[in-house]
Amino acid sequence: MQQNLAQELIKKIISYYFAETPEYNHTVYSTVGTVQEIIHKRFKEGPKTGQSYYVLILSETKEKLQANSELLNKDKFSQVEKLALLGQNLMFQYRKWFANKQILEWHSLKKSPPK
Repeated sequence: MQQNLAQELIKKIISYYFAETPEYNHTVYSTVGTVQEIIHKRFKEGPKTGQSYYVLILSETKEKLQANSELLNKDKFSQVEKLALLGQNLMFQYRKWFANKQILEWHSLKKSPPK
């Protein structure tokens, strides 16, 4: 019995630290805004400890969106790292995940020509 219990505990620990995050069904939300600030942060605990992510703050609403390398393709995440989104007016698609909003995609909003 003790051996089975130990094996189950080891499985739980390994799955917590080394397993891929399963894909869950989630609702996709959208918001529009100009990126005012990009803040570099690192996860402090959990299976992603030490990994980088960025918080984008939109100027009009002061809304905070999280950019994570696991959810964005390399090109998009690279744009965030290089602060290339500062001052751009964009439409973001994101999912709400516990206490944060994780960016899934964004699109540039083209300004309409004056009439």
